Amino acid sequence: MSKAITERYSKEYTPERPTPLDLPVFLPYACSQLQAPFDVRVNVELQDEYVSKTAEDKSKKGKSAKSTVQHTSRTFDSPQRQEESASAAAPLQLADDDDEPVIALTAVCDAAGALVELAFRRAPQLPRLLLKVLGMCVPFHPALARLTVRWGPLDGEALHELAKFLPLSHITDVCLDDSPVPERNYDLLLERPSQLRSLSLARCQLDDRDCRLLAARLAHPLPAARTLLMLSLAANTISDDGARALAAALRSNRALQYLNLSGNRIGDDGAGELLGSLMEFPLTHEELVTKRRRRLEYLRLRDEVTRKCHAELAAAERALDEFSRSGKRRQTVGGGRGGGRRTSAAGHAAAAAGAGADPLALKAQAMAGELLGPHADPFGAEGTVSRDGYVFSAGNPTLVALNLSYNALGFASLARLAAVLRYQERTRARGGLLRVLLEGNALPVACRELARVQELLERALSWKLAKPLKTKPERPVGKAKSK
Repeated sequence: MSKAITERYSKEYTPERPTPLDLPVFLPYACSQLQAPFDVRVNVELQDEYVSKTAEDKSKKGKSAKSTVQHTSRTFDSPQRQEESASAAAPLQLADDDDEPVIALTAVCDAAGALVELAFRRAPQLPRLLLKVLGMCVPFHPALARLTVRWGPLDGEALHELAKFLPLSHITDVCLDDSPVPERNYDLLLERPSQLRSLSLARCQLDDRDCRLLAARLAHPLPAARTLLMLSLAANTISDDGARALAAALRSNRALQYLNLSGNRIGDDGAGELLGSLMEFPLTHEELVTKRRRRLEYLRLRDEVTRKCHAELAAAERALDEFSRSGKRRQTVGGGRGGGRRTSAAGHAAAAAGAGADPLALKAQAMAGELLGPHADPFGAEGTVSRDGYVFSAGNPTLVALNLSYNALGFASLARLAAVLRYQERTRARGGLLRVLLEGNALPVACRELARVQELLERALSWKLAKPLKTKPERPVGKAKSK
């Protein structure tokens, strides 16, 4: 299979008009046709679908066996320009008399030839035109799941183009580590509904303002609050204000599972707010009002969908009744049985109406319930409790991994963490933290709270691993008792 893929993306494979289905060939071709002021060179890496552990141990440096094929926009240039660039010494080097920047892109394909990853590493720039062309190709590659930009200078317009084609793609993982954007409009990546599950913005010079913008996109019921599972903001300049914004988002967010805040400037105040959202807290007046508003909007939408379903069912029933009457009329004219039973849907509806029920309304309500699903709210009856005239949320149960290494935490954060873990142990069936990293903070080397935190995390992890195995030995015991 890999041989066929290699032949497909070989240097001799240079069709006059490639299509977006062949991205490694189409991207340089399109940039050449648009007379882009840069040279695009696409390296195609073909990886084996499976690599044994023995083979991986033998070659520690490589992840898997790869074969590389290169495509460049110079392939589609005029013959004179091709001759001028033919004297280039290395594949990724520019000729001495050439001033155009070279943008290298790595396209990773699986064993079946499907494109699974695009990676820009140490590109001199990432122009908006290139991302526009890339956005034309991405929807044609359903297996493309990862986009990586490392050490690549981006600007706000280029990031805007990336955010535009992200909802049209199947990309689930975006990594922009070491690629700061001067406009710092990273929140655009979370603005529209998409399939994004993981976003990494490590070493992107983010501050509290940027963190607040990102956190605002993670509050329920915004699109990113339903899909994003992993967020890495490591090695930035986020302090307590940014941590408070993330804590406010975690109060209603029920999707985020991994949060990396290592290498920032978060202190005990910010960490306390962050950890406080993981245990019981009272709902504010604004949260209660927005909860009721969401409930009313859901009921209004359900009534509207129910009416539409009822109208469609009634129209279908009338058509069926007309068809049944025409068939009965033909039987009567042809000498068939004239006293046959009435079996049309209208007859059943009339009988049900005589019994005091409307089957169409009941069916329309069932259809609307299937289309919309149940009303899921983070502050619903399952996750809240009323006490002394106040409504309390049970806390965020979905965050399982939190990295606070190399911040400005002290003993107060450690004590707060121990309280959170004790609370989550009492409500363990709902979920909770399984891994917390605190290295590099001003914490005691050994103390009772630290030992307690480690013990609680170990118990939570062991309970999580043993939970699926509890139901297996119960089946044979039940059978033996029934005998």
